Formats: sequence, structure tokens, C-alpha cells
Amino acid sequence: MHRALCATLILVGASLLQAVSPIKHPGAAFIHLQVLDPLGGKSTDATIFYPTPMSVEGPTQLGPYRIEAAPGQPCAKGLFPLVTISHGHAGSRFGHHNLATFLARQGFIVASLDHPGDNHRDLTGFGTDAVLLGRPLQVSALIDATLAHPLIGSHVDATRIGAMGFSAGGYTTLLLAGAWPKFELVKGYCQRHPEDQEICSLGDIRRTHPEITHVADPRVKAIFAMAPLGVFFDKVALRSVRVPVFLYAAEKDQVLLVDENASHVRDCLPRPPEYRMVPGAGHYVFLAPTPALQATLPALFQDPPGVDRAAIQTRIEQDALAFFSNALAAPLTTQEGKH
Repeated sequence: MHRALCATLILVGASLLQAVSPIKHPGAAFIHLQVLDPLGGKSTDATIFYPTPMSVEGPTQLGPYRIEAAPGQPCAKGLFPLVTISHGHAGSRFGHHNLATFLARQGFIVASLDHPGDNHRDLTGFGTDAVLLGRPLQVSALIDATLAHPLIGSHVDATRIGAMGFSAGGYTTLLLAGAWPKFELVKGYCQRHPEDQEICSLGDIRRTHPEITHVADPRVKAIFAMAPLGVFFDKVALRSVRVPVFLYAAEKDQVLLVDENASHVRDCLPRPPEYRMVPGAGHYVFLAPTPALQATLPALFQDPPGVDRAAIQTRIEQDALAFFSNALAAPLTTQEGKH
């Protein structure tokens, strides 16, 4: 979540792998769709990435993003796990397109959406429960829409669904897994860090939907959170998160301080998560490299000396692949049949 984004962001092991997808697919494809916001009833843009048996010739340019996938190709045969991606505050469904296309080529279906009220075109929900509690409901609606899609739905294994997110999107994955935020915790945070005006502006969450009492989605079996917003959580708030968790943190994160967010979440989870720190990196190292935006948004796309974003992204891809391959592994009886 945060300072630079709120003001300026305009986008925003082999056996385990075999258990999920025995074939690496030569290409990735994508389709666009509309998803209805469960709270407002308005539609929002979403994209599904999926494996295709066809080789893809060259990238597709979508605005400033070079997407290594082709539009509208046939889906590969078979059933595949589904992973959703939730972007950060003021972000875009394409902010992690490289992760999406990489996982698609490895035999995953990946779905991402622009969160209503909290994306690069629309920040009207900032500081409201429509966003802070609505985000996971929107991801659940994305899962529903993917399962119902006439081209993709029949290829999704509904028993193998994971969620991935960055920043406010990492917070979203925790809610999907059973966390319930304690918004009053922000007061203690602001006593320790009064300089953080953006987080501290959330001291009084505007409750526009008091009927929201539950946002977890039991279909989500594993979560992968990058630099998650964690100031609203303590051990009580996270006690219901029982699925496997992978946490990523950036050592020099000045947007969401590690000790107050990613490391704090790690220490409060009831089950120890997998945890990885990126040395020397700032908050936005988790966004896909986007040369077309580097000059206009340097805070998001220029890293400190010695930080190789491309190499870090490759490591994240491999960690996400290994994590979801393990956590969403299919039982052998469903793959090999009974003997």
C-alpha cells in the first residue's frame, strides 16, 4: 500500500511439479473478462492466463506491459490448479504478469482482476471497508467467474486453488485464508510511526457495509504473500489461518516496514510459514519490470545499486512454482488411477 502509489501509480522439486502438472506447456495465452463486484454490483476488468499447447510468437503489448502470452488461444487439455493474483493499493491486474505467464507455462491457470475502488484508475474506496473487507470477496467472485467461464472453467481443478498477492494484495490473501483484521491496531502503529501519514489515515475505517462479517474462502488452499500489509493483524487476528503460507519481504522496504508487516505476520501466524527476505531491496521490487514506466515512475521501477530485479523475479517465480506445486499437489489416485 502507499505513499508513492497513492499519489502516482497509474498501473500499477521435479516430483512435486509432476504432481501438479506432468507436462510443461510451450505457450501461455490469456483472455479478458468482466467480474461483478459483490459489494457494488459494478463490473471490473479481469484477465485469465492459461497454458496452451501452441508456441507463442512474440509478446503482446497491453499498454505499457509486454505480456509473454497470446490472446485467445485454445487451452491445453487437462485439469489445472488455479492461482489468483491480487495487486497492491492503486495497482493493476498486470502488475505481476510475468509471474502469471510463467505459472501458466508450467501448467497453472492464473486469474487477476483490478480491485474496484483501489486500482490505478479508481481510488474512491481507499480507507473504506468496501476495499479493506471487499478485496477478498472480489477475489472469490473472480474464482467463481473463472470456474464458470465457457472456455476455461472446465479446465480448472476446483479442489486445487491458491492465492497470491502483493502489499494490500498480500493482506487480501491472508483474509481469504481466514484472517480477520483488527483495525484498531493501527492506533498503536501510529504511536510508533506517526510519520506514516497514509497508514495513519486509516485509523478510522469508514464502515459502508456493516453486513460484512466473513470474507474467508475455504476453496483457497495455499497463499503466497509478497510484502503484505500486516499492521491490522496480531496472533488473534491470524489464528484461523491454517493453510500453507509463503511470505516474501524486502529488507529495505520503506513503504511497509518489515518489522511491522511481513516479519510481524510471520511471527503471528499459528503455523510457521516459509519466509524469504530479499536483501537490499525496496517495496516495489515485487512488481514486474516495466521499462515503459521506469522514467515516469522511478520510485516503482528503479532499484537500489546491487539489486537485480530481473534475477529476483526469476527467484520469485521458482519459489512460487515449488510452493504451489507442493501445496496444491493432486492425490496420486486422481492422476494415475487406481491399480
